[in-house]
Amino acid sequence: MIGPETTLKLKLTMPKSTCSQHYCILREAGLIVSERRGVDLSSRVRAAELEARFPGLLDSILKSYTKETARRDLRSRRRV
Repeated sequence: MIGPETTLKLKLTMPKSTCSQHYCILREAGLIVSERRGVDLSSRVRAAELEARFPGLLDSILKSYTKETARRDLRSRRRV
């Protein structure tokens, strides 16, 4: 399950302004929903809605990401 995350939890390496622009685009596209909690803004993927509309899409994206991350990690370990 994909839960709510804040930019700090995701440990993004982009400037905060860039993250805000990306989140705005994702919100406007209906891919995420955001909720303010004090000074934090938590966002979550609208997984149920996306799965209903595009079955298997999120699983495919996550599997591809996992595979690519593993390859990248393997390449970086070989360089050391």
